[in-house]
Amino acid sequence: MITRDQLITEALTWKDTPYHHHQSCKGAGCDCVGLVYGVCLVLGILPPTWKPDAYTHQWHLHKNEEVLLKLLHREGARLIPLSSAQPGDIVTFQYGRVSSHLGILLPGDRIIHAHMDVGHVDITLFTGPFKARARQAFVIPGVV
Repeated sequence: MITRDQLITEALTWKDTPYHHHQSCKGAGCDCVGLVYGVCLVLGILPPTWKPDAYTHQWHLHKNEEVLLKLLHREGARLIPLSSAQPGDIVTFQYGRVSSHLGILLPGDRIIHAHMDVGHVDITLFTGPFKARARQAFVIPGVV
């Protein structure tokens, strides 16, 4: 089992990694899924052979399919009430028609995420308009 503190500590080492669609390489490039995947891979939560299904930059603007939620469910992430989310949990955000972005909740109402508009992995306050886009929270399997 991995503790929330271990997960958060690893996630913070990804800060400032450049944004790069569909990648997961600390210091070189990742997107939001790649950040969570990379953290989980380093901690041994996911097997080294795991890869997310292909997705385009703008799938969320043209489709109604909840690709991101299906991925989280497939990998055993447990849906919890957003109001119960704790540091170390995943939070999803709606941009476009569906939940299409995610990050890892940090202590102090902050979230670490890789966002195309920001250009790198960054820490954002989980408040105001950003928090208003939050849709779901998930516990990562194997994290206590």
